Amino acid sequence: LLTYESGSEAELFDLVARAGAALRTKLGATAEGRGRSLLPASPEAARLYAEGLDALRRFEPERGRDLLARAVELDPDNAVARSALATAWGALGYGERAAAEARRAYERAASLPETERLVVEARYYEAAGEWGRAAELWQALWNAAPDSLELGLATARARTEAGAAGAALSALASLRELPPPESEDPRLDLAEATAAGAGAEYPRQAEAAGRAAARARALGAKLLASEALVTRSWALRNLGRADEALAAAEEAGSLAAELGDRGGAAAAETAAGAVLADRGDLDGARRAYEGALAFSRDRGDRGGAARALNNLAVVLRGQGDLAAARRLYEEAETIAVETGNRRGAAYAAANVAATLAEAGELDAAKRRLETALATLRELSDPAGAASALASLGGVERRRGDLAAARAALEESLTVRRSIGQRAGEAAALAALAQVLLDGGALAESGARFAEALALARELGQKGPEAVSYTHLRAHETVLDLV
Repeated sequence: LLTYESGSEAELFDLVARAGAALRTKLGATAEGRGRSLLPASPEAARLYAEGLDALRRFEPERGRDLLARAVELDPDNAVARSALATAWGALGYGERAAAEARRAYERAASLPETERLVVEARYYEAAGEWGRAAELWQALWNAAPDSLELGLATARARTEAGAAGAALSALASLRELPPPESEDPRLDLAEATAAGAGAEYPRQAEAAGRAAARARALGAKLLASEALVTRSWALRNLGRADEALAAAEEAGSLAAELGDRGGAAAAETAAGAVLADRGDLDGARRAYEGALAFSRDRGDRGGAARALNNLAVVLRGQGDLAAARRLYEEAETIAVETGNRRGAAYAAANVAATLAEAGELDAAKRRLETALATLRELSDPAGAASALASLGGVERRRGDLAAARAALEESLTVRRSIGQRAGEAAALAALAQVLLDGGALAESGARFAEALALARELGQKGPEAVSYTHLRAHETVLDLV
């Protein structure tokens, strides 16, 4: 097996080649001619390929991309070199370029030995957004080499992206049983944090991301440490620990700036912007999101641009520019659909629905929310489902169906409490209190408003605090009159 120092996602080609060779030896098969189908045709191309892989192993994706691109220029028909280049483009956030290169690799992989061909094929399905098929291929490869950290990580990542966070965590638990240094690899912790976050297990996500950041720092892997800190920031925000979340995002941004990593800088700006928006600092959040958008567009990262557009639209909506917000939401949704990001498309669609509701198009808003909710449930995304339910509750209230509104909001609140998402709990409480007030349940409504106000103040959320305070004062006036 390979050690941590020589390990990363980019190592899969070398590792699988070794596993395949061992398997062929056990089966009595010959390896004759295999090297010619794998290695680039010229010594110079082979050198560039090897150095490119080494750069990726050292978390230097830009250098790896440049080296691998030169290798591909010298040997354009080499499938594994192209597949490695696709990995480099993906690590840098160039989704479209990664997908195009993965497709070219797939088209040239027919003559490869079966194991290497499956690796290239799995990468192709990943780049195409077909994560379920990719997970099946990685699992098959991992089954043939169960001691492989790299194949296990690839399987867990694909399972997470396919909406099977539980299966991903089970795979990671198996990898924890490997001997050191594999069992102490910070990528295991980061993969656990990502899977836990997908399943809305925020305490576990925060803890695992913290371990990943600490281990990455100790190894000098600053790129990985920055990514782990961004993940930790999101978890802490969802847990209502705003100061810690902002500090983690700022540290991640500093590391990204030190490395010249524009993708990491965009991710850090996005995480910081979310915390600032929660605090009611819309101007600060807007600057952060505009920075993230600029970084993403500069890198050609359409997925990152879609996320930044969606978040910027949230701020514009909060500032009252509904028309501009709707345009950005729709642009984000279009990009998400085109890049095969079903979760991102569902989030954007739910946000478009919010603007439709504010424009009075309630039936259209309800249809969009119900579709988005179905997708998020299918993807096992309880946090996203809770948000869609909250929006649906607001739409049902405006449509005059208070029973449906109450049911949606109570389910949203239950889900948020079950996953520990305190950041959305105060707003859900306030919305539910308003529906109860509309229905004449004065005592219950007042209790909910008071609960929302206390939680908003505890979390430092200015928006929910202002709404809850205003309604609570109005509610008390109604009780005095009664």
